[in-house]
Amino acid sequence: MPGFDASYGEIVRARESCTRRLSGSRWLTPREELARLAASRWAEGTADSYGKGGALAALEERTASLLGKEAGLFFHKGVAAQLAAIKAYAPEAGARIAIHPLSHIEADENHAAELVLGVCPLLLGQPDAPFSVADLNEATARGEKPALVIVELPLRNAGYLMPEWDELVALSSWCRAQNIPLHFDGARLWEAHPFYARPLAEVCALADSVYVSFYKGLGGLAGSMLAGNADFLARVLPWKERLAGNIVTQFPYVVSAHEGLDAELPRMQEYFEKARALALAVQALPGVEIIPPIPQCNSFQVHLPAPADRVKAALLAFAKRSEFWLAGHIQASPSGASILEAYIGSASDAWNISEAVTALAEVLAEARVPG
Repeated sequence: MPGFDASYGEIVRARESCTRRLSGSRWLTPREELARLAASRWAEGTADSYGKGGALAALEERTASLLGKEAGLFFHKGVAAQLAAIKAYAPEAGARIAIHPLSHIEADENHAAELVLGVCPLLLGQPDAPFSVADLNEATARGEKPALVIVELPLRNAGYLMPEWDELVALSSWCRAQNIPLHFDGARLWEAHPFYARPLAEVCALADSVYVSFYKGLGGLAGSMLAGNADFLARVLPWKERLAGNIVTQFPYVVSAHEGLDAELPRMQEYFEKARALALAVQALPGVEIIPPIPQCNSFQVHLPAPADRVKAALLAFAKRSEFWLAGHIQASPSGASILEAYIGSASDAWNISEAVTALAEVLAEARVPG
C-alpha cells in the first residue's frame, strides 16, 4: 500500500458521503441542522443580545441547576471560558496553575494560559494517570504551591481517564484545606459522570467552578458554560469581554445546546455501556489494545498494530467502499502503533457491536505491513 497522501478535501468528502459513523453524534447536513433548530421550542421568542435575554438566560439557569451551582455564564468558545476562569482565580502574573501535562490547557491550546495570561503551568502527574494529592504535596514541599488546581474530567489525551471517586474527593479536600480553588475542566463531563454513578451536582459540588462544553457529547453547534458562585462569575465577566467572548448574539449555539440537553444528556448512561461493550469486543482482535482496558466514560483509545499512514489510507478506502466512517484523526503511538479514538454517541444508533468490530478488523487487515 502506498504512503497516505489524501488531501483534507478528499477526507471531508469521504466522511460526508458516509451513511454511518463510529463516533460522535448523528450527522446532519447544514440544511438539516438549521431546519432542526428552527423547529425547536427553544427557538421561539426573542434572540439574546450581547449575552443577555432569550434562550441564553434560560440555558445559563438550566445548566447551573444541573451542575448544582449558583449561576452560569455562556461562552461561545471553551478556550476563552477557561482563560477567563484562570484569570479570575489567579490575577497575578507568574501564578502557578496545577494541571496535567496531557491536559487540553497544556497540550492543545498553544500555551494560551501562559502566553496570554502570564500564568505559570505547574505540570503534575504521569502520562498514564491523573495527578493525585501526593503530586500536589510534593509540589508544595518544593516551594511550588499552586494558586489554582484544574482537574480535567476525563483526561482525554491519556485515554479519557478519570480519578476514582475517593481520589477526586481527596483532591477536593486538599484544595479546601489549603484554601486553593479547584476548577473542573469538564469539556466532556456530561459524558463522564456515569462513571461515578452519582448525580452531576454531587460530582460538581467537589469543585468551586466547572466548565462544560455543548458541542461534544451533546452535539451542539458550539458553545460552553462556566458555572460557579456569583462572586466568581462577576470576576469572570470582564474577561469575557476582553477575550472577545461577548458577541452580538449566540442564539443558534444556545438553541442547539438546549436540544442537546433535551435529547443527548438522558442517554449518557446508554452510551457509556455501549462503549464498554464495544471495547470488550474490539480488544479480542489480534494485536489490538484498548486504553483504558475498561473504559471510564463513553470514549476510549484503540491502539492498532500498524503504521499510522497505512491505517489512515485503509480507513479512507474502507469509508469509500462501505459508507462507514470509522475515524478521523489518527496518531502514532511511541511504540509505532496507531491510535484511533472511539467516542460513542447518537451516531452509534446506526450500527451494532458486531458490525463495528468486523469493520475495524477489515481495516486492520488492510493496514498491516506484509510479512
